Amino acid sequence: MVQDVLVVAPLLTAPVQPGAYVTVIGEVVKFDPAAVAERMKDAAPPSDVAAKYVGRPAVLATSVINQSMTDLAKKLPPPMTPAELELNKAMKQVGPAFTALRQAVNASNTSDARDQAAALSKGFTDAAAFWKTQSHGDAVQWTEDARKMADEIAMLAAKPDLDGLKAAVPKLQQFCTNCHTQYRTRLDDGSYRYKDAVPK
Repeated sequence: MVQDVLVVAPLLTAPVQPGAYVTVIGEVVKFDPAAVAERMKDAAPPSDVAAKYVGRPAVLATSVINQSMTDLAKKLPPPMTPAELELNKAMKQVGPAFTALRQAVNASNTSDARDQAAALSKGFTDAAAFWKTQSHGDAVQWTEDARKMADEIAMLAAKPDLDGLKAAVPKLQQFCTNCHTQYRTRLDDGSYRYKDAVPK
């Protein structure tokens, strides 16, 4: 016999639609109102609901994923500021261009490598405008170093100097890695944000 199961979530950013399928991830426990109130604070169900489920299996949810693959049990990040939107736009230009640059170098396509390096230089220039408004001198320097390296890669591609290109691409990657490690964070929804903009 199928019984209903109590799901206790500390947060829901939107209502669960009646009759809709959801995926719930969490810990299955024998429901004890006092223990759940202790563990989940404000998420504990009201006393009339709690009384119905005492001693029965319940799920203490860490994720409640709806049909749109949105986890309703995760806090939504604050909206991006105009400056963050500009940084995000620049990074969306840099990411694909860097991937295409590596592919071009691996394929010995120096013409495409030159074009991608030019796109990277523009992306790093745009990103630098954001970092100059922040109090992170290291990020400003990494972005400037990355722009210079992109310009050097464009010159190597124009020669063409394939060996030089193969040596330069990992150096460019390192500048990106340095900055991402220090200032980029991955959110619950899979997106990335500037760390200082995400509440602790």
